[in-house]
Amino acid sequence: MSVTDDQRKMIYTLNSVVSGVSLSGCCFILLMFVSFKDLRSSGFKLILVLGIIDILNCICFMIPTYNSSNGDLECQVQAALLNFSSISGILWTTIIAWSLKRVIVGTNTSIHGFINKSIIGTFILSIGFTLIPWLLNYYGTTAGWCWIKLSKKNLDGIFLRTFLFFVPLVLSIAVNFYFYMKIKKALKSMIVNYEQKAINKQLCKKLTLYPLILIICYFPYVIKQIIELTSINQEYYEYSFTIAIGILRSGHGLLNCFIYGFTGKVREKIKNVLRNFKILKGEASKISLETLHSLSSVDEVNSN
Repeated sequence: MSVTDDQRKMIYTLNSVVSGVSLSGCCFILLMFVSFKDLRSSGFKLILVLGIIDILNCICFMIPTYNSSNGDLECQVQAALLNFSSISGILWTTIIAWSLKRVIVGTNTSIHGFINKSIIGTFILSIGFTLIPWLLNYYGTTAGWCWIKLSKKNLDGIFLRTFLFFVPLVLSIAVNFYFYMKIKKALKSMIVNYEQKAINKQLCKKLTLYPLILIICYFPYVIKQIIELTSINQEYYEYSFTIAIGILRSGHGLLNCFIYGFTGKVREKIKNVLRNFKILKGEASKISLETLHSLSSVDEVNSN
């Protein structure tokens, strides 16, 4: 590490604030799923699983490990949970892309059983990716938090990060782009009316944003990893890169919430809730005025 204790505390503070905002967004998606039965479709279940993974990721960044050592329990817990939530979140975005392709491009429109199998598969694979560094005793402190630790004398940490995180990340982005290109091509070739064509066009724009979230949130980390493979003079970029990486990774859940979670149905539910709230508020005000009028009438009678 080439950051001071004060800098580590600042990194933690910024990560905690952004993670808190992201956590609120993820909890909102969870609340929508619980509150409205008609939102509990297979498609929204995909978003719900991603939201739960993001909640875990937010909690990881809120664990105070800026004063921790490699062997401390909170450091080991943060490192393991962060590794699990990161890799499972990356894998699950690919499951979402694959599911959309099955529904739109393929002939199988039912994905309920596929989702359940995917949850189990993602969980098992993520557990495996998380256990390897733990069994090799490679979880410890890094510049801003606890994860797979690095050593200038030993490149094993870099190799573990590369093959257990960055390779799956790059592959996931590539696969996501491939699936969404197939979906967009299928949508554009559909013979539909003008209204549906406009909906498909809007969906195509949104599909482009899905893999871009991964690129935006993890691109600085990829650059930092490349620099670490080619240079040992980290003092010039460590602090600024770590802040950028921490904020983007902490904000991953919030971006997922906006891009994946705020579907047309969700926005419509929010509008209905606000509309009903205004109606109830108006009725409450009307009742209050009527009550006040009746009380004043009673006072007049008593005075007489």
